[in-house]
Amino acid sequence: MRLSQEVWVFVLTLFGVGAAVIALFSSRLGDRARQRELWAYFLSELAIVGAVLVPPAIDARLFFVILAGAQVRVAWELFRTSASRGFGAPLADTTAHVLAMAGLASIAFIASGKRGPEFLVLMFVCTEMHDAMAFLFGRIFGKTRFLPRISPRKTLEGAVAGLIAGIAAGMAFALSLDLCTWPQALGIATICTFGGLCGDLLASAYKRQAGVKDFPPVSNLHGGLLDVYDALIFAGPPMLACLIVLGLS
Repeated sequence: MRLSQEVWVFVLTLFGVGAAVIALFSSRLGDRARQRELWAYFLSELAIVGAVLVPPAIDARLFFVILAGAQVRVAWELFRTSASRGFGAPLADTTAHVLAMAGLASIAFIASGKRGPEFLVLMFVCTEMHDAMAFLFGRIFGKTRFLPRISPRKTLEGAVAGLIAGIAAGMAFALSLDLCTWPQALGIATICTFGGLCGDLLASAYKRQAGVKDFPPVSNLHGGLLDVYDALIFAGPPMLACLIVLGLS
């Protein structure tokens, strides 16, 4: 499950581009506190990506041990969140558990398949690029609220920018590593990026229903493990289905 040098170069290049974009546009915020928030978010993204990509680079078995631990943690976060409202919505709670476990299982299947590590990174490229650019452009240019009853801070401008960035970066990654043809790359990147956005919205809707801002925290900036990896987890099943249909799994 080793990652090639080309993968690391691509990922580090993306972070370099992200740092350049923040440096270029953050002055538009004016408020130094908001500028510091952007840089803190950027550095946290390094940790988020590293937590998934570094273990398999050390030992493939370590990745699956961490993934098993993530399943336990995610189940606990959902249990604690449902307990906060007195277990009053069993259908929503069961659905959330099933979707989350299916997502983590899908990630395991993807990572175990043909060129699995590269497709795992592709998922990360799509979902994290979408998340990062939606956050950045939403803070700088966002004016139109996007589904405010579900996620009050999301903006339409940020969502569109994130989708474009996630799809473009995913396609660039797939084609640069010759993972598939360009129509396949477009389809995979689109499904993965949209799946990540839908997962983010589903997690937000579940939290709003439970009356909490975040899942039990593992990070002061992001919240719980489901707050950090919700897009990646919920993008897993549609991504796996897409790879099976295309014969790439």
